[in-house]
Amino acid sequence: LKKLERYVAKDEYQPDVVGNQSKAAKSLCMWTHAMDTYSKVAKEVEPKKAKVAELTEQLNKANAALKEKQDALQAVLDKVHTLEQQLLDSQ
Repeated sequence: LKKLERYVAKDEYQPDVVGNQSKAAKSLCMWTHAMDTYSKVAKEVEPKKAKVAELTEQLNKANAALKEKQDALQAVLDKVHTLEQQLLDSQ
């Protein structure tokens, strides 16, 4: 891909200029430009995908911990409600 960058950067290797000479060459030129663009985008996106996966894993762990705490809280609230009912019944 590094060798490709030399050609893609040249003004005479633009699809319109190459298309004046040959339609087949224009298609190849467009393909090489697309591959160059894809490689540049992929280099930027890959680290971001890894970061998203890492943060998603952290979020899932945090949500699991939150669920445990919410369940424990609900158990305590249920116990409080039961005790309040017993208090009211005993009066």
